[in-house]
Amino acid sequence: MADGAELRGGSTGETARLAGHTVDLDAVTHRYNAASIAVDDVTLAIRSGEIVALLGPSGCGKTTLLRIIAGFVRQQRGRVLIDGRSIDDLPPNLRNIGIVFQSYALFPHMTVTENIAYGLKARGRRAVEIRDRVAQMIEVVHLGGMGDRLPRQLSGGQQQRVALARVLAVEPSVLLLDEPFSALDKSLRLDMQIEIKRLQRDLGLTAILVTHDQDEAMSVADRIAVMNKGRIEQCDTPVAIYDRPESLFVSGFIGSMNQFAGAVAGIDGKTIRVALDVGGVMQAVSRSPVCVSQRMMVAVRPEQLALHEQAGDNLVPVSHRLTVPLGPQTIHEMQTADGQAIKIIEARTGVPRQPGARMWLGLRLGVEVSAFPVPND
Repeated sequence: MADGAELRGGSTGETARLAGHTVDLDAVTHRYNAASIAVDDVTLAIRSGEIVALLGPSGCGKTTLLRIIAGFVRQQRGRVLIDGRSIDDLPPNLRNIGIVFQSYALFPHMTVTENIAYGLKARGRRAVEIRDRVAQMIEVVHLGGMGDRLPRQLSGGQQQRVALARVLAVEPSVLLLDEPFSALDKSLRLDMQIEIKRLQRDLGLTAILVTHDQDEAMSVADRIAVMNKGRIEQCDTPVAIYDRPESLFVSGFIGSMNQFAGAVAGIDGKTIRVALDVGGVMQAVSRSPVCVSQRMMVAVRPEQLALHEQAGDNLVPVSHRLTVPLGPQTIHEMQTADGQAIKIIEARTGVPRQPGARMWLGLRLGVEVSAFPVPND
């Protein structure tokens, strides 16, 4: 593994670029005890200069996986490779991996300059090199004029930038981000997400982000690895994850999703017709083989549904419960005959929907939705 990331390109005044490195997880498995598996046979290839988010609910194994990459936990099986070379036998301090924690972990008695310089001094860099590198990092994270301030004199976002600059100063092969924005308020969190994305792009960094916030993963990552019970259920671009979920878990975990239970009434290749328990029929795509009468769950996002004033072929009867205006859009909560709540998003038209009004819903024209076998059925 390279001792430090190679600087590439750049003229005077232009930000130096760090050459990204590849990260490969090869059948990584780890148990904390015989009854609990934290990471289950995870294989993942992260490309040079890519940012991948490990996304999932609490206890899904994403933090354990990050700690394995960092060297804080030794997996029982599998390999971690950087640029094709195993780092499993290296201690954390020799892996050249930078970590930004949720808590920032700044030294409270040190100035911004001293915090950023700490890692460089620990590596025995020359004083002139440290001075130049710290000045460069202060410019990169937009903290000009704040070098003499202590952490308590900075806002939460500024402290996060110092923590990031301290990591970037030592030119890590890979950047690990462990829930780095969760302690920030909503507006500042968005600013820092944009800042991280900018720095990652400008420096060509390979980065891995651990988060439970799906909006954060969707806005920051090039690809998202959705984890559940220690396994990666799907790894793809944010758009593909949202539009084409590959499992019932992923469809329900990413974004808002309505789920309609029913049975297969017809099959045409991967396209199936599902007779819904609440009435009506929906056409969907199944990515696994199915048979007629098999129980299925059709996953439909609120914006993929349309409301109708009159009954029609294949439409689902519903009653109106609640309307919430949201800028140019309106969110309706409808109720099916069996009491299931359904959310629908449509453009705000000014047409009032009366509570209790009888209506019908169906898929918007041209929309493709997915169907999945009902678990344990």
